Parts: sequence; structure tokens; C-alpha cells
Amino acid sequence: MIRKSATLFTNDKKFVEIFLKFFSVNLVVCEHEKINLELYNFCIWKKIKFVSIKKNFSFDKVLINKNKIAITYGFGIIFKYEFIKKFKLGIWNIHPGALPNYRGRHPISHAILNDEKFIGVSIHLINEKIDCGKLIAQDFVLRSMNDSPKNIEKKIFNLLDSSLVKKAIY
Repeated sequence: MIRKSATLFTNDKKFVEIFLKFFSVNLVVCEHEKINLELYNFCIWKKIKFVSIKKNFSFDKVLINKNKIAITYGFGIIFKYEFIKKFKLGIWNIHPGALPNYRGRHPISHAILNDEKFIGVSIHLINEKIDCGKLIAQDFVLRSMNDSPKNIEKKIFNLLDSSLVKKAIY
């Protein structure tokens, strides 16, 4: 299998580790306000270009290396439609909530407050509306009574690693 090259927009090292199993990652873009030394060092170690950007940054300056796809997780900067179109296969968003019910920020906390027993994770294409793009794959993790949002995030990463990314690719 030839692995497609990808740009990742994230502040999370574990996310990069997971997606390296499925894509050839040659650029990681992190929010400057959430700079993560562990992620930076990991990228240097793996010879992945690392860029941190500020909220008012112009994405025209991001070198996308002719990547056909970008993937984002936990990235707080909204992309303009002109930038999204630069990726032939679009930009995937890994959203830790069951779409369309849990759109927006902090979907895990909202699901916990709603006493959901299963917390969704959705992979969808980004479009000009927030969390409204075409759904590519979705699955759920079981929430136990004492799970914190951080525990749920670990379960979501395990689900991504074990099956959900494969489901999205194929």
C-alpha cells in the first residue's frame, strides 16, 4: 500500500503517532499558544517539519508540500474555504463527539453532562460550516461511571488506532 502524504494540524503527539501508521506525515502545524515541547521533539526526531502558528496567521504561508490531504485534531483555528480547497482529498477533522448531535467545542464534556453511556468519535470532511462536513466514519467508546474527559480521549485514541482510521481510509 502506498501511503499518502499528509499535513497534520494538531497540538497532540499521540495523534501524530497514530497517523504515522497510516500516512506519510511531512508537516505538523501546531497552535503557537498551545506549543507542545513533546510534540516538537517528536517531530524533530522523526524528521517531520514542525510549524507553530498564531491565531491571526495567514495559511497561505503554510507550505503544504503538495499533500493531497490534511487531518486535524484539537486544532482551534478555523480554515477558510480557499485553504481547504488546496487539498485534493480535503481536510479531515477528527471530532471527539457524535456528529451531528455534538458539534462544536468540548463535545466529550457535553456528552458526559447528558449522561451518555457511549461517546462518539467522528471523522468528517471540513467545509465552510463548523462540524457539518460529510461524515466519513464514526464509532463510539463505552463510558464508565468514573471516566474523565481525559480518560475518554485515551479511549478515542485507542479506537482511532485500532479501527476507525482504517474505516475512514477504506
